[in-house]
Amino acid sequence: METFFSLFFLSSPILWVFSLIILKDWKHFWKFLFANLFILACYYYIILYTRLIDLGHDEYGLVAIGAFLFTISIHVLLGFLFAMTYKFRKASSHSFNPEDS
Repeated sequence: METFFSLFFLSSPILWVFSLIILKDWKHFWKFLFANLFILACYYYIILYTRLIDLGHDEYGLVAIGAFLFTISIHVLLGFLFAMTYKFRKASSHSFNPEDS
């Protein structure tokens, strides 16, 4: 299980870069990027500086850091899935030619 989480955390930056590459031609790219950066800043603030999420006894802050990394990784994975959905929908809309029907 530790191997899975390690690979998941380490692959997040790669998935993030691929997502940016896939979405670079999207007309709402900059809005999407800044909205996601704002959401990540909110995650950072809520998890590390508030007590909205009870992480139990965390003397050294390792649970909070782990929760933050896990939250970011899940967010990056969802963004990557969105980018792949966008790419496949865009590819399928370009491949349809009404004159062939």
